Amino acid sequence: MKKAVLILVLTVFSLGFSHDWLTQIKGQIEQCQNLKQVDSLLQVFEQQLQKEPQKLLQFYTSLMSMAYKVREREIRTLPKDDQEKMITLVKKIEQHYSRLGNMVTTRAAELCKKIDKDSLDEELRGFCKGFEFYEKLLRFQKELRSKPRPDFSFVDVNGKKHRLYDFKGKYVLLHFWNLHSSPCIEEAPYLSQAQEKYGPKGLVIINIHVTVGHPDEQWEQEALLNFVQETEMPGIQVAGKQALQIKEQYFVRNFPTLFLLNPEGYVIKPEPGTRRSASELQGANLLKALAEVIK
Repeated sequence: MKKAVLILVLTVFSLGFSHDWLTQIKGQIEQCQNLKQVDSLLQVFEQQLQKEPQKLLQFYTSLMSMAYKVREREIRTLPKDDQEKMITLVKKIEQHYSRLGNMVTTRAAELCKKIDKDSLDEELRGFCKGFEFYEKLLRFQKELRSKPRPDFSFVDVNGKKHRLYDFKGKYVLLHFWNLHSSPCIEEAPYLSQAQEKYGPKGLVIINIHVTVGHPDEQWEQEALLNFVQETEMPGIQVAGKQALQIKEQYFVRNFPTLFLLNPEGYVIKPEPGTRRSASELQGANLLKALAEVIK
């Protein structure tokens, strides 16, 4: 493997990026047989392009699509005679690919902070926004369990003031939802069951209704209150601009999204960064998760 990497590196230096440099880079990376070779070439190209930040940024924008092809090739070449071993190796490759993506995102975001945005074309400015957002998301996911969630204040739909830290000592379920989302409507019965079974054991549900689009505010408020009354949705109801601010603190992009905080204020569900995290607290899974942590 070291010999193969050395050949690729020597080829890179001999090319010198004389003409269509990005096409040459793509060709070199796509020749890699595994992601370890991609790591090695990444270091080489970063070194060569460090004095040309715009080219380095373009390189970052294309790297993961190239790495994806290598990832697929590496998986296809795994021995298939031992199913258990193959599953273990696939998991390692997936983890390597994920780490590579996180690293590239972080480095690209740092590079974007140093580059004069006015010097970039519209496409690269768009990539920078994406890199910077995902870098913040990665930092949020990393801190999700290592630190208590920051306090925030809000006023519920009945005009009562609250702070998140008012509920320390209790389990808190933050439920981000939207009135016009079918999956959110389907969630209502499970919230009722959760409240009935675990409310007496210290569960607090905070429903954060996030408005999507630009509906008439009065109509939206009336529709929300009617729905809450008709379904007897349990918990504290939060809406309006404050809900949008809380949503941004938790990087919520899909509805419903739920977070379960323990009595010390740490997020304990969902497991950050896993494929099942999006559904870990939805539907019947919500009741299973609560049963695991609230005895």
